[in-house]
Amino acid sequence: EVNVLPGQLYRGSAYAGNLAIRMEGNGIPYHGGTVKVLLRPEDVTLLPPGIGEAGQTNARVNLVSWLGPHLRVEITTEEGHPLTALLQRSHPMVDHLAAGDTVRVTALRGTVLPDPLGAKEPEYIL
Repeated sequence: EVNVLPGQLYRGSAYAGNLAIRMEGNGIPYHGGTVKVLLRPEDVTLLPPGIGEAGQTNARVNLVSWLGPHLRVEITTEEGHPLTALLQRSHPMVDHLAAGDTVRVTALRGTVLPDPLGAKEPEYIL
C-alpha cells in the first residue's frame, strides 16, 4: 500500500501541497519539474493540531481502525489529497484520534518519481 500524490520540486524538496519531502544526493534538481510523491503509510506522521512548521500540512481524519498492532488512519489534507497513515500502538495519539479530528501531517521520508505527463490530480491508494 502506498500513497501517491502530485508534487512539485522546489529548493531541493518535493512538495505535495504544503507537505515537503527533502531530497538528498547528487544530481537532484533544485527546483522546477512536476513529480509524483510516493509515501508509505508508516512514513506519514500525525501530530496534534497547532501551528504548522515548514513542510507540514493540516488534515482532517476520515476513518480510524485497528489493523493488528497498528492504527490505520485515513485522512484528507487541506489541499484535498487523500492519505493513509499507519501508526504503531506506542504512538502518543492513538488513543485520542477520531473521525472529524484535525491533525498536522509530516512525512519522515518518501520516494519522488518524475511525472512526464505533469498530472496534477491526486491518485488514490494502490
